Amino acid sequence: MKALSPGQSLRWLQRDKRSFSLRGPNQTVFATLEFQTEDESLATAATAAGAWTLKRVGFFKPAVSVRPVGSETPVALFRMARLRMAGGQILLSQ
Repeated sequence: MKALSPGQSLRWLQRDKRSFSLRGPNQTVFATLEFQTEDESLATAATAAGAWTLKRVGFFKPAVSVRPVGSETPVALFRMARLRMAGGQILLSQ
């Protein structure tokens, strides 16, 4: 995988039912995302910088926790916007 740099035009492409790749010019792969469960509550994301698990948490206030692969300690939490279908807030652990 190639490292990301500012100003690149990237696009998520679906490879099969549960996996995606983030591609740039010349079909260069910059990241992958693969859902591990049928209900899409757990996924693994990988880039040139590392790999993380993404786990959906919460019901009334859904969020996504981000953990390094093999760790149960979150390094970030993405909270979705309440009234919008897109956007939200990323909280980084200290």
